[in-house]
Amino acid sequence: MKRHLEAWVVGVSLAALAVITLAHCGGSSCGNGKQESGESCDKGKLNGVENSGCSTTCEIAQLNLAGLQIFVSRLQMESKGYTGALCSDLKAATEHVVLEGPSASDGFTQDWNCSSQNSLSLPDVTPGDYKVTITLLSSGGTPITKPVSATATAAKGSSANLSVNFKQTDFIEQDYTGTLFFTPSWGEDSTGCITATPQVTGYGVTLKDASGALVSGMSTFMRKLDGTSAACFVPLSNGTAEGVMNIPWGHYTIAFTGYSGADITYCGSFDVFNGPSVANPTFALTVPSYDADGGACN
Repeated sequence: MKRHLEAWVVGVSLAALAVITLAHCGGSSCGNGKQESGESCDKGKLNGVENSGCSTTCEIAQLNLAGLQIFVSRLQMESKGYTGALCSDLKAATEHVVLEGPSASDGFTQDWNCSSQNSLSLPDVTPGDYKVTITLLSSGGTPITKPVSATATAAKGSSANLSVNFKQTDFIEQDYTGTLFFTPSWGEDSTGCITATPQVTGYGVTLKDASGALVSGMSTFMRKLDGTSAACFVPLSNGTAEGVMNIPWGHYTIAFTGYSGADITYCGSFDVFNGPSVANPTFALTVPSYDADGGACN
């Protein structure tokens, strides 16, 4: 009898063990902190917590985060053809950056080296409204610009841009000079005096500042800036264009009148920006023909 009882106990124990084993093999324990079969994730007590990346059912959960990009530029496209100024040309040493976000913890105050950092990527920020305010400072810490701000809304799962571009009117410091480089084409892009139809035997340049006053002096080709015709300029072997040196930075109107002999054959005027550098970009300007201009030269 005792032997039969022992056999019965052993049989029941084995059956119970089999049930337990089958139970474990047939499913997982979501929430135990171990990723098991049928689970995409398992972070234990963090399951279902916002931004844990794992739901209460051990499935991947979208993070409630957004991206943010901060960009800084200076005088970008102040006029068509002007690509911007360097920090060194503006004597700017530091970009003082203040970021404000949905909460105090989402913002910061930083000082960037103007010559080496003009952007910042923040891939994981709280969704919401952001505002960045940037001021350019001199090497001594003195503001050379007003504070300039940009705002954007960072939405969940996407990236927003905060772009600040300093315009001439944003600068407290205005005592800059530069060289205005220009090269005219006649009738069509990249068409010089000899290849133009009709050929250009000479041209005049009229240069006026933002107030409309004529700029005194002469070009690097010794051309007067009052419209007086002179011979066509031939670029130097190093590619340097004709220019007007050491004039105040800012917006100008430059007008060209092209002649074939005594006849006016091309004319037109353009808005340009003279930046704070002796190495400014060259304005490549295509002057329309006299007839295409309606017979009126500006």
